[in-house]
Amino acid sequence: MKKLLSLVLLLAVMLGSVAVLSSCGTPDDNGAQINVYLGEGVYDLDPSDYYVSDNAAQLLSLVYEPLFRLTEKGKLECAAAEDYEVDEDKRLITVTLKETYWSDGTRVKAEDFVYAWRDVILTPDNASPAAALFYDIENALEVKGGAPINSFGVVPRVYDLEITYREGADYEQLLRNLASIATAPVRQDVKNLAEGHWSK
Repeated sequence: MKKLLSLVLLLAVMLGSVAVLSSCGTPDDNGAQINVYLGEGVYDLDPSDYYVSDNAAQLLSLVYEPLFRLTEKGKLECAAAEDYEVDEDKRLITVTLKETYWSDGTRVKAEDFVYAWRDVILTPDNASPAAALFYDIENALEVKGGAPINSFGVVPRVYDLEITYREGADYEQLLRNLASIATAPVRQDVKNLAEGHWSK
C-alpha cells in the first residue's frame, strides 16, 4: 500500500512539474523580465529630473549609466568609464569611456556627457538641484550663472573626457558626484527631435 501511495505521489509531482515547466520558453517569450517595485510613478525618463527620487533612480539605473557607481560599501567603481587618471598638479581628471552603445546602435561619446552636464543641467533656466553635483568643476558655477558655456572645465575628446576641477576642490568627492544617475549622458540629436517631451 505504501509503495502504491508513493508511486501515485511521485507521478502527481512529475505531472505538475511538467505542466509548470511547459510554459517556459514559449515562442512569444521576448526575453528577460525585470520586476522593480516603485513606491510612486515615474513619468519622465530624464535622469536629471529625478536627482532626489530613489524610486526613479532605481528605474533609471536600468536605462542610463553614469561614469561611475558606488558599491554597497561606498567604494567608487567605473561604470561607463573604462578608466581614469588624476593629475593633481594640473587639477585634471582624464576619463576614458567604455565601448557602450545607445539602443539604436550609436556609440556613447564624451560629448553626450558634456551636453547633459553643461547644456541641460547647468543652463541658467534649468532649476535642477543636480547642478550642485558639478560645482567642483572649473567654471561650472559661473556657467550656471550665465557665463559662456565654452568656459566650462570639461573638454570632450571623442571617447575621453578631460575634466579640470576648480582650485581647492576635493576631486575624490567630484568623482563620487559623477556616480549619480543625474550625471548620465543625454544625446543632443534625440533631445532636439522632441524638445520638451523627449524623455516622456
